[in-house]
Amino acid sequence: MTVYCTMLQARLRCDLTQILFWCGSAHALKEARQMAADWDTLQGIVREPRFSGVAGRFKQQNVDAVSFSEVIVGFYLNISGHHFG
Repeated sequence: MTVYCTMLQARLRCDLTQILFWCGSAHALKEARQMAADWDTLQGIVREPRFSGVAGRFKQQNVDAVSFSEVIVGFYLNISGHHFG
């Protein structure tokens, strides 16, 4: 996470509020992925179809989290006048 924040700060030269927001998003994505991995360790303990249903929701949550994070960060970068690229 620190590497992402450093790269973002160097690339965008944006203020601390934007850096903290992006790092918070990266942290949330990491936590969502970890929750899915933790759930996967319960395979064989939790009965089907519950296990598969929850695992599927975790997968969708992670896809949505990545997309939502990009949209939110992009929005704040846009209104601040900073852009990727």
